[in-house]
Amino acid sequence: MAKKKPSSRVVAFVSLKGGVGKTTSCWFFAGVALELGKSAKIIDADNEQSTLEWGAILDDKPNNLSFIAANARTLEKVAQPMPNEVVLIDCPPNQREVLNVAAELADDIILCVRPTGVDANRARSTLEVLAALDEKRVKAGKKALRVAVLVTHFQGNKKLHKEAFAALSNALPTFETPIRYLTMYEEAFGQIPRGKALEEYRQVWKELEDA
Repeated sequence: MAKKKPSSRVVAFVSLKGGVGKTTSCWFFAGVALELGKSAKIIDADNEQSTLEWGAILDDKPNNLSFIAANARTLEKVAQPMPNEVVLIDCPPNQREVLNVAAELADDIILCVRPTGVDANRARSTLEVLAALDEKRVKAGKKALRVAVLVTHFQGNKKLHKEAFAALSNALPTFETPIRYLTMYEEAFGQIPRGKALEEYRQVWKELEDA
């Protein structure tokens, strides 16, 4: 694997479960990267290609934003970042081959989880896969994986959500900032997130930088 360029970063958004906000998180992270003056490349490794559908209807695509499809065979080649570029990998659910490659490439792995018992339980399955990959990396003399849970679709007025968030935070490395269940995230499809809409993802980005 080629050496990472200065000021570049590769972030993989993962979950063995679908519908947890990986694609949305990729696009909002891209919005933060663009705001910071970086280039952003979103890699759609999901057969449903929601990322590419999002990008296809943009009416104001900047020159420093790109998006491309990939699979387990092509991911390593297309995920090599340019200087000052953030590469964001939208990993598919239930495709461990892609997850294996993404884990090898990524500087950071963000596990998106809804704050429910079912989703938290499925997250453990993903973490078990990542733990096995991490063990192999460490034995091979590579850096340990940096994995953190990002709670999405969070509703602070729901006791279940607050309890699930607290349980995840106590058990696993978890971002202090949850991504709330807000209409603006649902309505963002086909747009480049900007301005106030990026507030929560700016905070997550800062936590990532400070870790």
